[in-house]
Amino acid sequence: MEEISAKPTLYINGLNGKIKKNEMTHQLYGIFHEYGKIVNISIKRTKQMREQAFISFSDTNSAATAMKKLQNTIFNQNPLKISFAKTPSYEVMRRNGSGFQFKRTRRKINQERSKRRKQLEKEQSEKSSQKSVENETPTSILFLENLPEDANIEFINILFENFKGFVQSRLIPNQSGYAFVEFSNESDAQEAKKNMNNFKLPGDILLKISFANV
Repeated sequence: MEEISAKPTLYINGLNGKIKKNEMTHQLYGIFHEYGKIVNISIKRTKQMREQAFISFSDTNSAATAMKKLQNTIFNQNPLKISFAKTPSYEVMRRNGSGFQFKRTRRKINQERSKRRKQLEKEQSEKSSQKSVENETPTSILFLENLPEDANIEFINILFENFKGFVQSRLIPNQSGYAFVEFSNESDAQEAKKNMNNFKLPGDILLKISFANV
């Protein structure tokens, strides 16, 4: 059998197919991010590849360390079977409806929209402590609070990019712990908020989500 060379992307099988994709992605991130920066998580749930995933790190050393430390670790009652991906193409996979991709083009879109949104973001963050959750009016933009101080765009995308209608996420400059996540419509934003409000983040931090004023 041809030996597969070391790559930044790991191939994992032996996953529990009964776990929802969103939850599986969060769980995988939780155990793998300790070994390096994760730039992509993709879970395949087709008939041919129902219980497999690809996890891409920013560098090969991190991937190798994660594989060494987590090989055969019991995960959701099954031992993890980890190897390097056969080709580096998995690192640049486009989002296919069953995984996450941190797209550089999306960052460019964020930059183009930033000037129009700066004032809105500033006003929203100043009023956040006075918001009444019970009387919220649904909007297509979610306001996130209580994020870890080192949270970045990649971290937020891991949490939300697989929800229907996800458009983009944005951190608030010079204010750690806050961010905005935009969806294509109010209904999609409501569904994401329903699933993720009070979600337990690394460090047992509870994520707080409200609708942004637009």
